[in-house]
Amino acid sequence: MGTMFPTRAMSPSLLCVGLVLLSAVPASADAGRPVSGPLTSEAVDTYVHGYLASAPLPGAAVAVTRGTEVVRTAGYGTDSRGEPMTADTPMGVASVSKSFTALAVMQLVEDGEVALDDPVVEHLPEFTTADPRSDDITVRQLLTHTSGMADSTFDEKAAPVSADLAGAVARSADAGLAAAPGAEEHYHNPNYQVAARLVEVVSGRPFAEFLDERTFTPLGMDGTVTVDSAERVFAAGVARGHIVALGRAVPIVEPESYLNGSSGMVTTAADMARWLIAQNNGGAGANGARACRRRASTPRTRRSTRTGWARARLWAGTPGKHRRARRWSRTAASSSPTRPTRRCCPRAGTGSR
Repeated sequence: MGTMFPTRAMSPSLLCVGLVLLSAVPASADAGRPVSGPLTSEAVDTYVHGYLASAPLPGAAVAVTRGTEVVRTAGYGTDSRGEPMTADTPMGVASVSKSFTALAVMQLVEDGEVALDDPVVEHLPEFTTADPRSDDITVRQLLTHTSGMADSTFDEKAAPVSADLAGAVARSADAGLAAAPGAEEHYHNPNYQVAARLVEVVSGRPFAEFLDERTFTPLGMDGTVTVDSAERVFAAGVARGHIVALGRAVPIVEPESYLNGSSGMVTTAADMARWLIAQNNGGAGANGARACRRRASTPRTRRSTRTGWARARLWAGTPGKHRRARRWSRTAASSSPTRPTRRCCPRAGTGSR
């Protein structure tokens, strides 16, 4: 059961608290109101109505899947504008975005373009910090938040908002490291902004275009995009979020910050159902449908990105297969990559140009 709430309640993240996976409807939808029996759309409705009755939220959107079956996608209540919530209401999904960035990196790993234990600078020479140890940060350490970069040494929320991923990476140039790479875990959004920029440089395509061609289109996620800033989130049709004050949800304006790669996804409950199905269907969409012959992911890739925060185990890439990516990184643009000729399914190992 994937649940999205149009709120910032109890969370500093944008507009929704994330993604929860449940194998069945919980035993209690509300205090004293048990819900039991088969997992049906009616049971889901009972649960969500019970939840909203006791929660300081005006509405919610829910996606529930079982294997490759969509049990229920629906909206309940209203958003902060008073408009009815539906399964197609766009919402920001905050750090759930990181799982899509991890998938993009793992697709490059399985293409042989990147290896997880490569130093990031081998593929992204523009990446640097004020600590020379950053030259040793690996791709794996970005994905597992063990790079040594941390909020304590770089407050990215207080930093100027960059225009693109290249600018987001450049903001870390004067920051230090809180620990040696690989020594400690520090959850830090710029890890995933660097990872997203790496995807751009290695693939030679804008990050949003890579996600669209390799994940959104194959899975039929037509209502999903990734954007750079809160301003662009609202431009994509997302209602203002909420903060809980004195037991009530109050709509507020989201502070500006850079989001892409770490928390820039705008999606819908209907599209999140497609994402959940892909986790149980060999990387393909419902009924095996996909936009081209290549699957959106393979079993190893899905294992690496299944958790909402992308902290699952990661597997090293095959040694020696990433040399093409090293050569490509030296010739790729160091700011915005040149827009290439579009291909639905570029051949693995070609650099996708």
